[in-house]
Amino acid sequence: MGGVTQPTKATTRGFWSGLLREEARLVPRVRGVLRLEPSTYAEVDADPGSIPQAFIVVIASAMIAGLSGSFYLLFMSIAGLLFAWLVAAALIWAVATLVVGHEVDYARIVRCLGFAYVWVVPLALAQLPLLIGELISGTAIALLFYSFWLATKQVIGEHAFKVCAIALILPLVLLLIASRLD
Repeated sequence: MGGVTQPTKATTRGFWSGLLREEARLVPRVRGVLRLEPSTYAEVDADPGSIPQAFIVVIASAMIAGLSGSFYLLFMSIAGLLFAWLVAAALIWAVATLVVGHEVDYARIVRCLGFAYVWVVPLALAQLPLLIGELISGTAIALLFYSFWLATKQVIGEHAFKVCAIALILPLVLLLIASRLD
């Protein structure tokens, strides 16, 4: 009778060791992003299996940034950052594809941008008193955008600044204008 075969210990061990070997590259990649090393984005771009790592970076960054609030705020931080990650990738993809005419693989944008979200973590310090919190927030946002540009540059090349400006800054300006109209 042909039934479902159970994985052997060797097969299971091979799976887990392979997974752990892949995840062992996560910390060096995060360090490379924090150092703003373009070679890190090249490594992530070349590794189609790095999307789970990018997902981990986004979730961990949201959790750390959301620690200052309640469980509800932590959950909303995670959901919001996951949504922002995918929307930012979609905007960059759309601008690169439709406006600049550059054929882009959405998965490449997703995995490279996911690692850029490590720069959300310093935003947890935004509530520090005086100008310290504002200085940290401003610096973190500037580094986040710079990291987005590095990630986009790795995927699409020379038009990265224009694509990021249109895809990321223009919607923010439109939101600010819309909020003032109310």
